Amino acid sequence: MRKHTEREKQKIRESILHSEKHKEAMRNRDMTYLIERNRQRKGIKSIWWGRKHTSDTKRKISEHRKGGVLHHTTETIDKIRKANLGRKRSQEARINISKSKIGNRNPNFGKTPSPLIHKRYKQFIVQTPLQGVKTLRSSYEKRLYDYLMRTQQKFLYEPRAFHIMLKGKITTYTPDFYLIEQASYVEVKGWLRDVHKQKIECLAEQHNIKVELVGKNELQILAELKNK
Repeated sequence: MRKHTEREKQKIRESILHSEKHKEAMRNRDMTYLIERNRQRKGIKSIWWGRKHTSDTKRKISEHRKGGVLHHTTETIDKIRKANLGRKRSQEARINISKSKIGNRNPNFGKTPSPLIHKRYKQFIVQTPLQGVKTLRSSYEKRLYDYLMRTQQKFLYEPRAFHIMLKGKITTYTPDFYLIEQASYVEVKGWLRDVHKQKIECLAEQHNIKVELVGKNELQILAELKNK
């Protein structure tokens, strides 16, 4: 295997040394600068362009990443913790991070809460006729679920997420239930805020679908019908 010459080693060292601007950006968490810097180093401009890992290196990387987790040593974890202690991201960095996790880019997009992680959701684990086991998100949804099961209606729980345009921005909205026979969506809200009302109106208008809103009063009526 070919080894680097001293001149090549010096060039590599110089190429990875952080400039004062870069150090300052790291201290201030200026993500905009870091993203632009990384973009400029992509492809042939990268110091790793054309290089390949040896079989031994690949084996070590594979063993290190088994289980999908990078296993830092206790010393490394302590260094990372101390380095980030008390640091605050700039407002611009916060906005960029927020934008990077909107809609289907959010790691929780389309997922329902895991009862193993969120113990408070255990009471909302239900068996649906068409989708198997699902985890509902609130007692209000549980009330509607009980009504639909009692009346033997065919339904789907959170079958899909819709992209909608709200105040000039693209966001997503996932209705709670879809009633198959009525071909309509149902949104359950114990407390209806203005932003939720706007989203529901945008959803119905932009996708030309029927969306029914079931609130606290409607759920109370269903509960009274159950007791009769």
